[in-house]
Amino acid sequence: MSAFSLLLRILGPALVMVALSLIGYVIHVVIRFALPLLARPGSLSWLFHIALALYLSFGILFHYVMVIRTPPGNPPPGYSPATEMESDLPQGEVVNNGATERSSLLQQRSTNNEDSDGSGDAEQERAEERRRRRERRRERRSGSYCYKCEAAKPPMTHHCAVCKKCVLRMDHHCPWIWNCVGFRNHKFFYLFLFYLWLGCLYAAAVCYTVSNWYMTPEAHSIRPSLTFATVLASSVLLAISVLLSFHSFLVVTAQTTIEYHWNTQRAAASRIRGETWRNPYDLGWRRNIEMFFGTSDWRMFWLPSTKPPSGDGLRYATRDQLEQEAWDAAHLKV
Repeated sequence: MSAFSLLLRILGPALVMVALSLIGYVIHVVIRFALPLLARPGSLSWLFHIALALYLSFGILFHYVMVIRTPPGNPPPGYSPATEMESDLPQGEVVNNGATERSSLLQQRSTNNEDSDGSGDAEQERAEERRRRRERRRERRSGSYCYKCEAAKPPMTHHCAVCKKCVLRMDHHCPWIWNCVGFRNHKFFYLFLFYLWLGCLYAAAVCYTVSNWYMTPEAHSIRPSLTFATVLASSVLLAISVLLSFHSFLVVTAQTTIEYHWNTQRAAASRIRGETWRNPYDLGWRRNIEMFFGTSDWRMFWLPSTKPPSGDGLRYATRDQLEQEAWDAAHLKV
C-alpha cells in the first residue's frame, strides 16, 4: 500500500466525523437561530420552513449513513466470466478464469509425462508456460483479470488500492465516506450529493436573508454564527454543484468516473483511426437512470429508499444486446 493510500485509510474516520460535525452545525444554526427570526414561531410560515429544514436534514443524513454503511460490492470468490456459459461449451472443454482449455490437452499432457523422457517433459512444460503467458497477456489487455487479487473480474470492476480489493463498478474511493463508491452504494452517494446540494442552497439563502434583513438588536450576538453558516453552505454548494453535475452526466450515460476516463481515451484513439467509439453499456438516458436507481419511479428522489440498483453487478446489458433484441422482435414475428 502506498503512503497516500495509507493516509486516506487512516484519515477516513476523522473526515467522516468532520463532515457530520459541519452538517450538524449548519442544521443547528438554521433551525435554532435563523428560522425563529425569519418567521414567528408557531405560524404557518414557520411550520413550513421547519418541515422543509427537517426533511432536507433527514435526506442528507439518511443517504450519508447509507453510503457509508453499504458495501460497494465485490466479485464473489471463484468468479469466472464464462461460468454461466459452461453448459454451452462443446463437450471436453472447461472454463478457467474466462479462458477455454481443452481437457483433452491435460489428458494428453498426463500421458506424455508418463511415456516421454525428461527432455520431452521440459519442452512440454516450456510450451505450457508460454501458453499461460499468452493467456495472461490477453486477460491484461481485456482488463478481465486482477493481478493484485489474482482473480478474474467482471466488467467495470477495478482494484481499490486503499481497500485492497476489487470493487464492482467502481467509481472512486471517497475518504469523506471512508468507503469506495461502487455498484451497490453509488445510488446513495448520488442522492447524498443531491440532498446536500438542496440543503446547502436552502441554508445559504435562509442564513443570508436573516443576517441582512431580519436581525433584531437582541440577535446581533448570533450574527457571526449566521455569517459562518452562510459562507460554509455557499462554499460547499459551489463544490457540490460541480460534482453533482458530473455525476448526473455519468448516470445518464451509464459510466463511472474511471470508465469515463477510459472511454475518453478509447474515443480519442478511435477518432485517429477514423472510427466512432460507442459506450457499449449506454442504453439511452431513460434506461440508464432506471438501471442506476433500480426503478423508473421518479418519486425515488423525494422518498428515501434502500432499494438496490438493478442487476447483480457481475454482468450488464449492452447496446448490442438491445439492438439485437429489437431486430429479432421486428423481423422474427410470426
